[in-house]
Amino acid sequence: MASANPTAGQLFTPYPLPREQLYTTDEQKQMLAAFQSDSYAGLLRKMRAIEERASPDPPESRLLHLVGHDNYALLVVASVPKKVIEALLDGTLLEKLLNDADWKTQRQMMVHVPSMHPDEEDPGCYLNIVARPNGHSLTPAEFERVLCVMEICVGLKADPSNTVQRDVAFVYSNRSSGDWKEFFLDNPSLPTAVSKFITANRILKLGSSTTGPVDVQFPAQVGWSMKLTTRLREHLTAARTSPPLFVLAECVVHCLWPTEFKMHQLVVFRPFFWQMASIGECILAQLAASYGCYGGFNGTQAGLSDSDAVQSDQWPDHQDAALRAGVQRTVEENMADLTEALRADRQKMETAIKGLAMQEQLEKLQSEAANLERVLQDEEVETNSAVIRLTETGARLERIARRRSELQSLNELRTRVIAMLEEALLLP
Repeated sequence: MASANPTAGQLFTPYPLPREQLYTTDEQKQMLAAFQSDSYAGLLRKMRAIEERASPDPPESRLLHLVGHDNYALLVVASVPKKVIEALLDGTLLEKLLNDADWKTQRQMMVHVPSMHPDEEDPGCYLNIVARPNGHSLTPAEFERVLCVMEICVGLKADPSNTVQRDVAFVYSNRSSGDWKEFFLDNPSLPTAVSKFITANRILKLGSSTTGPVDVQFPAQVGWSMKLTTRLREHLTAARTSPPLFVLAECVVHCLWPTEFKMHQLVVFRPFFWQMASIGECILAQLAASYGCYGGFNGTQAGLSDSDAVQSDQWPDHQDAALRAGVQRTVEENMADLTEALRADRQKMETAIKGLAMQEQLEKLQSEAANLERVLQDEEVETNSAVIRLTETGARLERIARRRSELQSLNELRTRVIAMLEEALLLP
């Protein structure tokens, strides 16, 4: 099967890919928008709402119900630079860590290097991501091929060649001391898990051939451990403690392309309180969309296996280590930025309140002006009516005056006529 994909090199897409060509879930887009608009408060508020409806067991979620979860969740997300959170949410973290010179410091802190003392406590929340050595992911055609081979391996699809399962089993035997038949074929829940995984990925990530993303990031597998080197080595060797679904998918990829892909192991959060361990795993599962409902490998609620963290008495040492590694300085810087952002938001709110008060005052003045305008209009109508009445009265008075003048003239004429008649009567 190793030579069955001669076009793999032709399908390779150089870094960096435009973001719109990388698949991310709707939930990741919502969290990224909340983070960019409202900083950590907006991110955690949106994340809790998503955790409430999309995690496998919300009533048991440490992110939702652990005592003091608000404070510890804020410590977790503030313990890494903001650009790490953004890159997790837009799907570019691995490629940036491996290819971007500006990410050198983060690369040194996050790309796991096995410890010389694996039995010593070294707590961390991690990602396992199968990708090319430079961090590039699969094309949709390559990803679909992985899904088809997984179907064959668990009997969901026929194998015309009768070699697929044998070849994948050979890869598994080279990586693990476990028994293929016992681990996979005798696992009654695996076919159902594979079926759900394939359905979710075909619907969510591949979509139609015209609208699907150019690059499909292989689902991340999320976990946490008090002893990172030991735990991550178990994933590399396909130990029984590694999720069977993830082991199967990884073996299929290496069976199809033996030299083109590897498992990248990133330590994203390094808790320095025991509460940060379980909450950090919950947060990372959402940031990396690793739950089954997103097409990921994590089928159970993150953060529940925290007994090792609770029982450890070395947390003061881990706090000192975080201080030396600059993790606490990162927290302090991010908290200072958050405080400044909150001050700016408060100033904006106060300005908005003042603006509302001024708007209310303006509306009040406008209302008073409108009332005054109506009063003036009413008075103008009354004045016009009075003027009309005065004009009519003046005309009547003028007519009366003319009539009096006419009557006076008539009286005078009558007096003269009478005088003339009297004078005529006196003549002999």
